[in-house]
Amino acid sequence: MEGLPHAQYALMKASMEAGIDIAPLITPALISARNELELPFDAERYHRRADEMTTRMKEVVRLSIEKIDAIINQESNRPDASNA
Repeated sequence: MEGLPHAQYALMKASMEAGIDIAPLITPALISARNELELPFDAERYHRRADEMTTRMKEVVRLSIEKIDAIINQESNRPDASNA
């Protein structure tokens, strides 16, 4: 697989990986913003929920990336892939 489809898969994969990388920054930013605005906020509860969601998100992204890699590898290994 070459050209645009390969670039689209690579961009999608990079975007998912970036989402995983920045996810841990969301909770502290939200807590800081709410504290600054003096809004009530149960930080302990939010941390628990955020950790649960992050764990699920990592698993979904991992599985998605595996599927993307499989598609890329399958297309790259096709005999006619160089002629596409």
